Amino acid sequence: MVGAAVDERLERSVASVSQERLTAHIAQLARRSKHAGTPGELESLRFVEREIASYGYRTELILHEAYISLPGAARLVALDAEHRCITHSFSRPAAALEARLVDVGRGDDAGYAGRQVAGAAVLVDGIATPASTVAARLRGAVAQIHISPHEYLHEMCVSPVWGSPDDETVDELPATTVVTVELATGEELRHACAAGEVTVRLDAAVDTGWRRTPTLVADLPGPLGDDDEPFVLLSGHHDTWHLGVMDNGGANATMLEVARLCALERAHWRRGLRVAFWSGHSQGRYSSSAWYADNRWEELELRAVAHVNVDSTGGRGNTVVSDTTASAELHGLA
Repeated sequence: MVGAAVDERLERSVASVSQERLTAHIAQLARRSKHAGTPGELESLRFVEREIASYGYRTELILHEAYISLPGAARLVALDAEHRCITHSFSRPAAALEARLVDVGRGDDAGYAGRQVAGAAVLVDGIATPASTVAARLRGAVAQIHISPHEYLHEMCVSPVWGSPDDETVDELPATTVVTVELATGEELRHACAAGEVTVRLDAAVDTGWRRTPTLVADLPGPLGDDDEPFVLLSGHHDTWHLGVMDNGGANATMLEVARLCALERAHWRRGLRVAFWSGHSQGRYSSSAWYADNRWEELELRAVAHVNVDSTGGRGNTVVSDTTASAELHGLA
């Protein structure tokens, strides 16, 4: 009987999902660029705060320092031509950096084997990643040119440091200048490397430093109103690359709608719901959620019973929603 009642309430909530609200919220979230620590991010988060407070949630806007890296303009000159490229969060900035180019394939051990890359720029297959940045740094390269698998250039954060660096991890920050080029450019550079020596010149503007970033936390206790009761944490990042309509505007709209629908069933809750909107995910290697886990550790350890993270919902044609990771205890609900 209990299971049937839960299923009935779940079906009622699903039937009550408002496409109109979801669309309106995405439109609002798509109005501003929301790079971490910028005025646009805070202004957008104020909208989220007002909306979720209207559902009865108590809100807390936390401002804390985070190590944020905002990439700017980038320029690549090679083979007597300028090529379209972007640089990345936590790339080392560069001004007229010249280096010989060495093709290292996928950037794995086999790709580097037998190649002298100290002081060189390496040409690497695939999207820029923290692992590829570590591999290049350890081998003494000064730059990485990543080849996108298509014509699109993917914004990435290439730092391997989880959260803001401390005294123990600061030396692990990237030491190379990192850019990405489209597939056609990468193939042209690869063919040139096979034919002889290639020299590249790189410019990359990257603004990296400590910034004050906002995190929004919204709480709705269970029907008894006990502030010490257990809660489920529902979270997702609010900072984005550019307007970030899907990543992560779609998820933020999803979170707002879930928070609204859950509040309507509050009389049946066994525990509270906490909703958190992080900053510093895209340009700070999860700086906000890492800060929260460190600074609210005791409360999370004592009261949080589950964590549901929401990212990039709303993709067109996305019908597979169960291919995700989950702890063993929650596997049946994933």
